[in-house]
Amino acid sequence: MLRAAGAQLDLPTRQHSGFNGYSKEAKEGQGIIHRIRLAAQKISPTELCLLALLLVVCCGVAALLVANQSIQSGTTLTPLRQPIININSMTSADVQIQRIEHEKAQTLAELEPALRRQADLQADVASKHQSIDKLQSKIQNLSDLLVQVRYNHSHDLPVTAQEAAAGKTPDEQNALWEQDLVQLKSQVQQHQDLAVTMAAQMKATADEVAEHRKRYQAKDDAVKQLRRRKMESNESKSLMQNGTDVKDPTAPVIRTSLDDTAASTAQDSVKDQVVANKATVDSDLMRGTTDLAHKLAQQGVGRKTAGGSQQEANQAKAANDAAVDNKQDIADNKLNSDKQVGVGHVDVKSAEGSANKGATENADHNSEREEVKLLSPAVNPGEPALDDSVRCRMAGICEGLDACGRGDDLGCITDTAARQQKVREGMQWAWKGYREFAWGEDELQPHSHTSHRWFGLGLTLVDSLDTLHVMGLEEELSDAREWVARNLMLDQDTTVNLFETTIRILGGLLSAFYLTGGDRIFLYKAVELGMRLTPGFHSPSGIPWSDVNLQKLEGTPPVWSASSSLSEVTSLTLEFFTLGSAMGHPDLGKLAREVVAKVGKSGDCEEGVCPVWVNPHSGQVHGDKLSLGSRGDSYYEYLLKHWILTGKTDDALLKQYKQAMKGVRGLLLQCTSPGPEGLTYIAERRRRKGPLEPKMDHLVCFLPGLLALGHFHGVNTGSRYDPNDLELAEELMLTCYEMYRRIPTGLSPEIVFFTQHDRGDDYPKQHHMDVGGGDFMVKRQDSHNLLRPETVESLFLLHQVTGDPQYQDWGWHIFRAFEKFSKVKSGGYTNLDSVLSVPPPHRDKMESFWSGEALKYLYLLLDTSTTPKFPLNEWVFNTEAHPLPVQGSPAEEAVRHQYLSSAEMTHRLSGYREPQHLAEWVQEWQKLDAEYVAQQFPASTRQKF
Repeated sequence: MLRAAGAQLDLPTRQHSGFNGYSKEAKEGQGIIHRIRLAAQKISPTELCLLALLLVVCCGVAALLVANQSIQSGTTLTPLRQPIININSMTSADVQIQRIEHEKAQTLAELEPALRRQADLQADVASKHQSIDKLQSKIQNLSDLLVQVRYNHSHDLPVTAQEAAAGKTPDEQNALWEQDLVQLKSQVQQHQDLAVTMAAQMKATADEVAEHRKRYQAKDDAVKQLRRRKMESNESKSLMQNGTDVKDPTAPVIRTSLDDTAASTAQDSVKDQVVANKATVDSDLMRGTTDLAHKLAQQGVGRKTAGGSQQEANQAKAANDAAVDNKQDIADNKLNSDKQVGVGHVDVKSAEGSANKGATENADHNSEREEVKLLSPAVNPGEPALDDSVRCRMAGICEGLDACGRGDDLGCITDTAARQQKVREGMQWAWKGYREFAWGEDELQPHSHTSHRWFGLGLTLVDSLDTLHVMGLEEELSDAREWVARNLMLDQDTTVNLFETTIRILGGLLSAFYLTGGDRIFLYKAVELGMRLTPGFHSPSGIPWSDVNLQKLEGTPPVWSASSSLSEVTSLTLEFFTLGSAMGHPDLGKLAREVVAKVGKSGDCEEGVCPVWVNPHSGQVHGDKLSLGSRGDSYYEYLLKHWILTGKTDDALLKQYKQAMKGVRGLLLQCTSPGPEGLTYIAERRRRKGPLEPKMDHLVCFLPGLLALGHFHGVNTGSRYDPNDLELAEELMLTCYEMYRRIPTGLSPEIVFFTQHDRGDDYPKQHHMDVGGGDFMVKRQDSHNLLRPETVESLFLLHQVTGDPQYQDWGWHIFRAFEKFSKVKSGGYTNLDSVLSVPPPHRDKMESFWSGEALKYLYLLLDTSTTPKFPLNEWVFNTEAHPLPVQGSPAEEAVRHQYLSSAEMTHRLSGYREPQHLAEWVQEWQKLDAEYVAQQFPASTRQKF
């Protein structure tokens, strides 16, 4: 190549030595060319090719440097010919953004296998814990059995069914059980050791995942920073091209370094002009946002609030509406100001492609609104948005200014009536899945399109009768009524749980009877079921057995324990009292009421708070734990509610309730920190004032509603200097809501463990972005969600008592989370395996209380009618959300004239008292009732009976 170049430069073709026609410069050039030729002759062809390639590379690098400098300075290139690279296609910021995006993708690829390993380890650990729980349950059952056997032997009582089946002497059988107990404890220790090892592995994997996530977040932040700076540069260019006087148009605007400390120090008059034109409007925007945040905080966005009157609630809502309007006006002014100075918030490509036309003119209305929405939550740069909860960040379910526009259409609905309609549609969706895949069965398994059989009594269908009525779903209710009339067979050879069957099936039938104005088919089924359940009360002590066989009419303990739970044996009074009134058999109510009296007189309760086990053989209340959670909760609930149901005539129940609530305040009430930011909760405690365990079941969230209901009826259980029952209810209600808001999915786990901050440090503040916000933690084995209704139940009652609209908002946010994560595409909803993962893994079951309780309470919570459907002085909801009328109330009087005379019934049915005659008793009662209806009601109105 160099030889050819030399030949081309050798312009003279004549080589005559005597020719003197060349100038001095030409002769010197000819000498240089001659030397080049001589050098080229000594270079090999390979070396020549390498030199040529090096020359091309150097030229290309030089062209890129010139193009980059031209872009940053705002000037244009003017070469004699077009450069090879289109310099408008990519800037230095674009190059860096692409590079970091590539690094982000690599980091994400490294993160995925670590996440899979973490998920596998979590599943293995959860499996080990489940095995441990099962073994410990067996140990507890075996220990209870041994205690029962020893008690029976010492008191010369009959042998247990387990002893009789074994066919061994008591001593031999006891020895075998003791050996089994030792083996079970050994297995538990082995599982626990394995769980500890796996937990260590899981921690190492979690650290690895955290490191990957940290790197990924750093890359993501760097990309966002570069894009923001690039947008600022494009805004400045648009300002220049719109005719603004700019002293130094070549001053660089884009910062090309990832390090914040390496930001460009060059500040041109363009940026000063932008800041000056926007300063006033931004100030107004921030001030309006601050006012709005303050008003929202007063309404309870992440803060404690005290319930006030309906007038105060309306004033708060009006203030919020005014603040929103003010914020929108300021935002509009900001957009107008931006247009006047030629600054529009558009995407990067739009700014690059239309700089000469002005970025503002090309920005559409939606992008402007989006920019205002993104700017407004933060009062000052660097401060968190109004909703910085882990739920908002991970699930996109946010409150306040952040509610709308994060991929959740339900967050944009603010009208309460429209929200209620969405809940109604949720019930229709649940019913669709049940109707198509599990009709007439107990519970739907929505993913497998099958059903789960528990009792064989159409559990979901009967549990949902009053929900269908309340929501006005008449066609669905008609189909359900027909199934009850034709297919609800109550004489099956099946063993059912006395408590669950009473609150769900019997309560559902009785509620349907009253809400439909006295539909006799529901009453007839309720009477037959109630009478078939009464053998459960026939125990040596009068404390009910846990289970009953509906055909054999026998009560039995569960197969896993000799005892019944406290809540099971004492939460039967509302249903049997109501059934006794409706059928003219008041002795039924007394039968259940005597059980509560026996428990209240037990010397094993501490300050009115009782252990969670009761032995039907001896009547002894026993157990090591005092708890308002599982196996204890509804005992306290029914003390107050039965007093209300009787028309406030049973004062012994009220006294028992007050004593129990004072005991709860003194023994179990705790707070995570002494300051106003702490969360109030109900702990568990070992008996005899043993150590506290800061554990709280979601089931305990019934308590805020119960306390508010008592306050409505004039009950206060606090001392002079304690918060009254409504104030305590509001504090506990906030805690229950935070159990949703501080969880990644926005849905509460089954159990949380609270942390105690009594050293005056700022631990909660350090962890306010974490799960639990530094106030509670969730164990993996407790992270499931079963569609439980207790929190929305309390929200409904708090709203009924206070009228505060914040409780409606909280319930709506909870419903949004269920819609997002529990809804199944083919119909129905499902339980979740862990609320700590987004999206959460699904189980395959829709509990009957989802449609029987949760959706009903949500619908009533969002009711906008001026007159409540269920006034709290006329109706009492049982623990399965079935409304029953208060004795002597207008609701009860509306159906009372249909009651059968108790005196007439007692006279006609006095001979049927033994269980073996129950079928004849029920038939005779129905015949007697038919005669009564024929006498009291004309034929034209008799059809509905």
